[in-house]
Amino acid sequence: MYCKKCGEQISDHAKFCPKCGEKIYKTEPENRGTPKKKTRFWILPGCIAAAAAVLLLILWRGRGKEQEPYEWDPGTAGSSSDFASPLKLSADENYFVAGNGGTVTFTLEGETNGEEITLHCAEEEGSLHMNDSGVDGDAQEGDGICSCTVQVEQETAGSREYFASSAGLESNTVSVYFFEQPTEETAQEAQECLEEVRASIREIEDRYRDPEGYVPEEKHETLLLEIEKILEKYVEGGSVLLYAADDCGIYIKMTSGLTFMYEPLIPDTNAGGEDVSLKFWLYEPNPDVAVENFPAFIREHISDIPTCSYGDDYSGAEVTLELIKNLPSNSVILWNGHGGAGPFVKSYLTSGESFDWSAWWKFEDYYEDCTEDRIIQRDSETQKGIACFTSKFIDHYCKDLSGDLILMTACHGMQNTNLADAFMNKGASAVFGFSNSVYKNYARPVTAYVLEKMTFVNPDTNEYYTLEQALESAKLAYASNDREWWELHQDEKKKSSVAEPKIQGKTDYQLAEYAPIQTGLYMNVQNDSNGFNLGYDTLFLTQDETGTVCVDACWWNIAYGAYTWAKGEYSGSDFRITYEGTTEPEPVRVYPYEASVHIEYFGEEIYLTITYEDGTSAGCRYEYVRPEQLVLTEEQMAEIASDLRVPEELEVTCQQQEPYFWEAGARWLTSVNVSHEGRTVASASVDVYTGEVVKDILTYSGG
Repeated sequence: MYCKKCGEQISDHAKFCPKCGEKIYKTEPENRGTPKKKTRFWILPGCIAAAAAVLLLILWRGRGKEQEPYEWDPGTAGSSSDFASPLKLSADENYFVAGNGGTVTFTLEGETNGEEITLHCAEEEGSLHMNDSGVDGDAQEGDGICSCTVQVEQETAGSREYFASSAGLESNTVSVYFFEQPTEETAQEAQECLEEVRASIREIEDRYRDPEGYVPEEKHETLLLEIEKILEKYVEGGSVLLYAADDCGIYIKMTSGLTFMYEPLIPDTNAGGEDVSLKFWLYEPNPDVAVENFPAFIREHISDIPTCSYGDDYSGAEVTLELIKNLPSNSVILWNGHGGAGPFVKSYLTSGESFDWSAWWKFEDYYEDCTEDRIIQRDSETQKGIACFTSKFIDHYCKDLSGDLILMTACHGMQNTNLADAFMNKGASAVFGFSNSVYKNYARPVTAYVLEKMTFVNPDTNEYYTLEQALESAKLAYASNDREWWELHQDEKKKSSVAEPKIQGKTDYQLAEYAPIQTGLYMNVQNDSNGFNLGYDTLFLTQDETGTVCVDACWWNIAYGAYTWAKGEYSGSDFRITYEGTTEPEPVRVYPYEASVHIEYFGEEIYLTITYEDGTSAGCRYEYVRPEQLVLTEEQMAEIASDLRVPEELEVTCQQQEPYFWEAGARWLTSVNVSHEGRTVASASVDVYTGEVVKDILTYSGG
């Protein structure tokens, strides 16, 4: 048919002319799929009921059917999908508080052949132009996806329907809902409605539980289908506005505006720093997966990085929504708690606080957070009524997160990109997490290993290990995913899903920009379990103008009663050392063959592993000895002066020079000068550890 005002040819189902916006009046009933009435709903005694008609049920399951299931998207909540259209309309927001309103960005995908695209509201006259110019809500110019941003507002509870048209084609319809903030009385009724729905779900779930209290995974699909049937009755009764299900669980939107997620519980799961100073913060909202020694673990492994410090750790109820709003910048945030995922909200995290029913009806901000799915409830056996937060909460409240690394041990943290996108939109450099429900005995050690490895220095680059390098090492140490880990251990019940660790953002994120090799003296502080005991074992590192690092090693060999020493050049992560033997009482070749030596640097510590030709290996940990640590004591100085025959009654001053390595004797020495009234009266080179006079001896001759 044609518009009576401008003559434009339009669809037989159009309500407004796509060119001039003129309202179209029809003498025949329109046939836009199944006829339906305008949906409105209010808070009524007993429950919140639909006023005009049965509320629109949004649902796909299609299990066992040949047709493809409808692909759920938050923007198509409330969409009419009972007719096929090449144009798909979606919205970034669907829920608002009546009287407040807000902005909605509508997006249209589909082939339009360059024709003009307009957006229409069924309840209003006129239309808006949708563009692909990269402005007015359009994400990217010329990508074939058109958008426009609309200010929506409505004083009373109800809904508005939007659709797009182009060249006689119309898209699906997207509904935007408005909810009225409850009074104390109606809030109580809404809570009772929610508890009734929960009780019905729990009654169904109880029939599927095994003796340990879990629903076997092979029964999840049947369980979810049965729960959907009861939810359909609640939709018809007006308590539930809509619901949607996927393999993770069911999203349930009550007509009061509340949202809660139902998920069958799976046992044993946890359902860059550039040139800046980083602080480490630990958040453990859920006591059942908290790790007692995590704070000490973090402190230990960052203590040697000058630009890193420990912030604080929070556990249980301390992890409030208010605390989450104020996550710090330039930090490493370790989130060790539960997470979930489902339709519409996608991945989300649990806080440590319970849902606040009082705040829900008393405070407009809290009610708005719940209505717009920033805060949702989780309905699981161990976390009933816990307040959870979604990516929308992060988008709305979190401040500057510049330079942050977010490490999540939670289930589903990286099942999709919405949480990572939200963190990174606030400035975070990188986000680490797991792609599905994950065994806690896999997630926690892998995350801890990644963090620990990033405090080590990669000898191939002389820089701290990057996030990606640390993750690859963790996969080698444990497994690439939790299914491989389960195959190795089989300590838990086997689950059907597979979770793998993932990174979004800067894979080359480092805790510090660089880590130059600290040259100087290192002393053995810890032998490995193989008993690699070398007594006064030392390493001395020097670096020439070409950057080559030379290593001298020396120790007292008990078997030979002599110092054993070796030297070599560091090249990459490995170098070759030929053991030269002992020096006293006479030279003896202890190791007449070569050994492979591997060095790892982290801070001012070295871990050295020696692998001999026969395949055996041993290792030691060394700490850097600062020059001020090598000062001889007054007692040692007095003994040295006595050994050099300086009279005890003579008033002298002893001065120590910087230590050096004596290759011929394979010992660390320091020169000591004994002076009287400004004149040297005795001197010698002495062992820096024992104070023993060794060489270059000038004894006191009197005068």
